[in-house]
Amino acid sequence: MKTFNLSIFIFLVVFSSRAQDIFFAPSALDGQIIQYDEFVLSYNEEHEQPNWVAYILTESEIYLESRDRPYRFNEDHNVISGSAVHDDYTNTGFDRGHLSRAMYNKISEKAYLESFFMSNVSPQYGINFNRSGGDWYNLEELEISFTKKLNELYCVTGPIFKDNLGSIGSTTTITVPDISIKSF
Repeated sequence: MKTFNLSIFIFLVVFSSRAQDIFFAPSALDGQIIQYDEFVLSYNEEHEQPNWVAYILTESEIYLESRDRPYRFNEDHNVISGSAVHDDYTNTGFDRGHLSRAMYNKISEKAYLESFFMSNVSPQYGINFNRSGGDWYNLEELEISFTKKLNELYCVTGPIFKDNLGSIGSTTTITVPDISIKSF
């Protein structure tokens, strides 16, 4: 049995249609489905983060010009029950980890800003996980590599709520997924 150091799974399947053309998001047992320009998500109120985020990544999107990063992540007012807020992560030791990476959402200013909604993040350790060289970062780099070879990739990412590590949050209670899932 191989051990993975992941608090979030990434599942990659190749499709040849654009997300804007067909709504083919995975189903969830619960959660509010919200469609954005470049991704769709299922928001989990109990855990104050998405069950999953689905998107199609194309090779041309990888090479789009960079955009100026916003100062903060923003509360998602499309979440009926209210989403977590930027300050819920402040001084917790956890990154606001994008599930649909900001660099995948540069097609327009609107799409880029949507990727900074709190509904598109999950708590992630920064060092050795979310940042350069970490497991999650390396999975994102693999995702890019596959996309370059295949021209487009259908991706679904999301937290695994098993053996959670407690919670964070100053205004909401955000579940911190475990980082040591033993096998898939």
